[in-house]
Amino acid sequence: MSVLVVVNNKGGVGKTVLAAILAEEAARSGKRVLCVDMDPQGNMSAALGAVEKVSATVADVLQFPAGTVERAVVPSWWDGDGRLALIVSTGKLYEREFRLKALSEAVALVRKEHDLILVDTPPSLSRWAQAALLAADRVLVPVNPSSFALSGIEAVASFVAATKPELENRFDVVVTLYDRRITTHRELTETVQERYGVLGVLPRANRVVENVEQR
Repeated sequence: MSVLVVVNNKGGVGKTVLAAILAEEAARSGKRVLCVDMDPQGNMSAALGAVEKVSATVADVLQFPAGTVERAVVPSWWDGDGRLALIVSTGKLYEREFRLKALSEAVALVRKEHDLILVDTPPSLSRWAQAALLAADRVLVPVNPSSFALSGIEAVASFVAATKPELENRFDVVVTLYDRRITTHRELTETVQERYGVLGVLPRANRVVENVEQR
């Protein structure tokens, strides 16, 4: 079982869409997937959707991991024979204090029930992102091929190294919103590949992307 955290320091890079696609594809392949929404905006929760009443959210889990994480896990709308579960987020996360290691403690309690735990974080290098990284086995950084892509990756890399140094070698980049017809997209993607390596490319025109965004 692995914990994959999706993180970036800015919005509009397709972070939550990428996380939702990865979760659905993993579940479709037969893996038992748990998505944890660590973003107070709750975009992952909206994209995947709980199919039953939620009795605890990620805000509750961060305050009382041992007492709430099991009941916070609920099925998503995705029809995968219970293979894709969700811990939802709400705006209450803005109001709650929590220990940085709280998510790590919560994840440890449910690791055996899942093949992949995928954590979506806010578009900022915040305490929520720190807590997620402390629970992570691997980090995925989505970037769009803009002039700010390299500085964004550098900022995330520094943040990851300061938060959990052992993740420095478990750091992958995915280029999102990519259009191969645009010269700057091709050039910037090549530069990212040279400096960091590119795990994959998510095209701007993509039926799966459109389906997730329209939910």
